[in-house]
Amino acid sequence: MIENAEISDDDLTVLGNRRAQNVKDWLLEQGKVEDARVFILATKRGGDKDAEGKEAKVSRVDFSLR
Repeated sequence: MIENAEISDDDLTVLGNRRAQNVKDWLLEQGKVEDARVFILATKRGGDKDAEGKEAKVSRVDFSLR
């Protein structure tokens, strides 16, 4: 079944965004981090550049607290 499942880049983006939102919710509710300090950054895809100008890795999540 897994071998025949078709998973698009958009499916993976939606999954990643859902995971990011769940982590943010946990940080706000359980971690007691102020809402103004937690940001979900735009999704990066292969070919995009990260903060250092290197090609973004599509298999990682970047968090930012301020």
